[in-house]
Amino acid sequence: MHRTPESRHHGTFVLGMGAMRAGTTWIWDYLRASPQFVIGISKECHVLDLDLPSEQWLRARLTAGAREAVEALGAGTAGPAEARLLLRAALAADNRRYIDHFVGVLSRRGPTSVTGDLTPSHALLPSSRLAWVRDSFAERGVDTVPLLVLRDPVERLWSQVKLRRERSGSGAHDDAESQLLAEYDSPTVQLRSRYDLTLAALDEAFPDGRTHVMFYETMFTPEAMAALSDAVGLPPTRPALDTRRNSTDPGATPLDPAVRRTVAEHYADVYTRVAERFPHVDVRAVWPSAAAVL
Repeated sequence: MHRTPESRHHGTFVLGMGAMRAGTTWIWDYLRASPQFVIGISKECHVLDLDLPSEQWLRARLTAGAREAVEALGAGTAGPAEARLLLRAALAADNRRYIDHFVGVLSRRGPTSVTGDLTPSHALLPSSRLAWVRDSFAERGVDTVPLLVLRDPVERLWSQVKLRRERSGSGAHDDAESQLLAEYDSPTVQLRSRYDLTLAALDEAFPDGRTHVMFYETMFTPEAMAALSDAVGLPPTRPALDTRRNSTDPGATPLDPAVRRTVAEHYADVYTRVAERFPHVDVRAVWPSAAAVL
């Protein structure tokens, strides 16, 4: 804990750390099913990550949207969408308001309430930024519980490519594999696959072991979700195990073994670090691509 014993407990903030394409939307649905969970602006606020070099396009998009929202306000045509945009812009302009917002959200339900921000690009935040979040909430009597979901890096990237192609109406499995080979080692893609760096930053900012880590491949069970509930301070609820949002076709042609090996070897450090960090997990059994490097 990072609050003084005499300070009053005002609730818990779940700091979602990703990973992208690792079931965070499904987890969000599970959390918000609890009457003690209070929703802030949205599942993904994209406020804490706007200073990251890789996310400057998001800052530019928010800025443009805020300008349009101000114009709508001046014209008397602004509505709920514009209000949310302006609020998010305010939180981005002064991150202390981000803390205020979630403390206020928690105050509606009392000391056993839980809220959170499951923005996947939080995985890119440095330890200093994570520590600022931890300390800023602690000063207000709120505990921070980081939540990181790990998925086989090759499978995560393959799922991301397939989803983009499905949404764009693209076909051709061979073209999808070519796209994966063209992207897997790009700087932006690599950032979101370096779980070893994310874990190192979390270990430095949260040395008390409060970080809750899940494996995507084993999380769709009542036991795994009960453990998550316990970690964030919520009573367990019945998970919707038959429903997975944003999933790609499970019957699609599997990835070519040679392509799988090429991508896995590039991320060998990630597989090795995760296996070392979680010795109780048989990573070779859990992650289909681990056998290529472990």
